[in-house]
Amino acid sequence: MGISLRGYAKHRGVSLASVQKAIISGRITRELDGTIDQEKCDRMWNENTNPTHHCAKVGTGAVEGVALSIGNERALLVRAQRERVETQNAKILGELVSRKQVEADLFEENRRVRDRLQGIPVRVAPLIASMTDMDAIQKLLSQEIYDALMELSNPDG
Repeated sequence: MGISLRGYAKHRGVSLASVQKAIISGRITRELDGTIDQEKCDRMWNENTNPTHHCAKVGTGAVEGVALSIGNERALLVRAQRERVETQNAKILGELVSRKQVEADLFEENRRVRDRLQGIPVRVAPLIASMTDMDAIQKLLSQEIYDALMELSNPDG
């Protein structure tokens, strides 16, 4: 069983708020029961806290433990650098397209779908007008819809 957050703050010589901020930022973790494993969190605190980013506590000479995590800073930097390189490579390889081009293509494709589907009644209305068999009408409509969907699924239009 671990110690309370207040107990850990007292052990570290920092405020309760500092311990809570360390938990929120992921520099230390709570146990499942909500307590703090003092030894584990001491290691995590030392590994994940950059001592140059401490802030002085107002009204005292004590140093407040609101440090930024070196590990988190490095991870963010490495991730941003990797994403930038991946984006540059994708542009070079022609794997990226502009958002405007995608929107224009989508608009044209939606127009093609709309036009094809709106053409069905014009084409089949004269045939249905002379039909009296409901099964035959349903079969004709189903076939027209199927044909339209097959045509639309063809990327060549």
